[in-house]
Amino acid sequence: MRLILPQIYWISKKVLGCFDALNQAFKSVFNLIGIWFLERLL
Repeated sequence: MRLILPQIYWISKKVLGCFDALNQAFKSVFNLIGIWFLERLL
């Protein structure tokens, strides 16, 4: 049990980090698309 718990913690931290990076990437992409779309409309 003592070896498994830190591994689970480390894996969950890595997964959360990956999700955070994906979230940031999606936000920047949506911002770029939104700016481009607004410029096309105006």
